Amino acid sequence: MVLDNLGHTKLINKDTANVKSNLIKALKIRTAIEDNSGIIVNKLHLANYYVALKDTTTAIDYAKQANTLATRIKNTRDILSSLLILSKIDKNNTNLHFNKYLALNNDLETNERQIKNTFARIRFETDEYIEKTKRLTLKNTILIISAFAFIAILSLLYFLKLQRAKNKQLILEAQQQQANEDIYKLMLNQQTKLEEGRIKERNRISEELHDGVLGKIFGTRMGLGFLNIQGDAEMKKKHLSYIDELQDIEKEIRTISHDLKNEVLLKKQEYSELLKTLIKTQSDISNFTFILENNATNYLNETTDTIKINFYRIVQESLLNITKHAHANAVHIYINFDNGIINCTIQDDGVGFKSKKVNKGIGLSNIASRVEVLNGKYSIESSRAKGTKLTILIPFKTKTHESH
Repeated sequence: MVLDNLGHTKLINKDTANVKSNLIKALKIRTAIEDNSGIIVNKLHLANYYVALKDTTTAIDYAKQANTLATRIKNTRDILSSLLILSKIDKNNTNLHFNKYLALNNDLETNERQIKNTFARIRFETDEYIEKTKRLTLKNTILIISAFAFIAILSLLYFLKLQRAKNKQLILEAQQQQANEDIYKLMLNQQTKLEEGRIKERNRISEELHDGVLGKIFGTRMGLGFLNIQGDAEMKKKHLSYIDELQDIEKEIRTISHDLKNEVLLKKQEYSELLKTLIKTQSDISNFTFILENNATNYLNETTDTIKINFYRIVQESLLNITKHAHANAVHIYINFDNGIINCTIQDDGVGFKSKKVNKGIGLSNIASRVEVLNGKYSIESSRAKGTKLTILIPFKTKTHESH
């Protein structure tokens, strides 16, 4: 790449000394390692070199070779570049090459607009779904408050009339019990509908992220990777860092896309193996080593689905926080069962923070919310340059508890 770029830069500056030797040497190296994308760029630079020497025949030959290889590996950017060069130098076929260039360029612009429209639709529908969920939550809250108020009124009337109508006590208690059961059934049915809608939406968003947004980001990263950035070393370093950051975003979107569909698997696979797979996958993505000590395998497999799902998400959220903020090299996850309590400790050797001054972001808020749902407790210990330790305590319940 250095030899190729050196020769091309000198050619741009109209300095033809050693240009051909640098370009030919670079082409041989890239051919030896089968770097097809590099070979295409090399041949396009050689075509420009022979154009500068007014050797049109050789220039056309290199441009056609580049076009053939770019077409074979479906490298759209270089297909366009080769067609543009051919349209300028192949006088006998100028219109043919230029029409192909225009047709391909128009197709790319059309696809790009479609991807943008798809992403805008995803964002709009997501916002619409969130707003609908808020309204539904408010409606449920009002319904529950009204129901409890109704029960309170019945209870008050019951106690006021107790002295005069003791014989109605059993009837009123039966009515109260029936009201409670109706309220619970209503809440359960509503929760089921919400869950079904959420799963469908997650699957749809997962597919859109994976098939639409991820492809767009990948194309953008590839395009940036082949840009010939002019400037000082700092500018080129920033260019490379932005490309690396796009690649990290691709990995994160791919992980999010896959994780959006994982929840239903909690009921179909060995739960402890799912946890191990989650941790290993995140360690591969974030490049940290991990030690998993799970002494509560049987208890986790026998516990309720509610605990399984929320505990899985707590571990997942903790690992994502480590990836985003801790920059850790090693993570130790310890799970134990003691006196009816599932005890989980997640400790990393990352940069840490002052735990007294930490702001609750979305990640920590999600963890706190899920622990609260399970009637558990959690604590965070951290200090600068000494890592972070998250401890979670969750009361154990079996599936018989959930069914009752």
